[in-house]
Amino acid sequence: MKKQKCLIQENINTSNPFDLLSEEIIFMILDYLKPNPFDQKSFSLVSKITDTYLSYISNSCGATLKSIDLSRSRFFTHVGLSCLASKCVGLVDIDVSNGVHLNDTAAAAIASCANLERLCLSRCKSLTDIGIGCIAVGCLKLKVLSLKWCLGVTDLGVALIGVKCKQIRTLDLSHLLVLNF
Repeated sequence: MKKQKCLIQENINTSNPFDLLSEEIIFMILDYLKPNPFDQKSFSLVSKITDTYLSYISNSCGATLKSIDLSRSRFFTHVGLSCLASKCVGLVDIDVSNGVHLNDTAAAAIASCANLERLCLSRCKSLTDIGIGCIAVGCLKLKVLSLKWCLGVTDLGVALIGVKCKQIRTLDLSHLLVLNF
């Protein structure tokens, strides 16, 4: 009994406590998220947000969802982001930082969010100028953009943001291989 208790405590101490939640419990929590026009949903501590969860969030919140933080969540793809973009037209703030698996297809999905004002793509290392070009063309209202550690983004992507996003006020280019600026 004592050995079993130690093993359980060891497992709890070595992993993210949110990883212990079952899919059923996460859906129950999502059921209690009330639509609010000024709503922000933060899933930054939940590492196992999947496309299914994003679809459920999109259907539950719809146009009332203004902000979503998916930093440190790893299991969603462009499919989930497309669902968010199509159903949550009120989104003005998205944080997908640490999405090292996200690529240009995911950026194209995000580009469908025409009202987006703040976008954090920090450490989305698979992102290239093509994805940034999609965002520059689709998200003309961007005011804050973080491209920190987006190693595939070059001068071309940054220039596209400068040309298309006229309202940009903050642009984080930390640790980018930008040569001509």
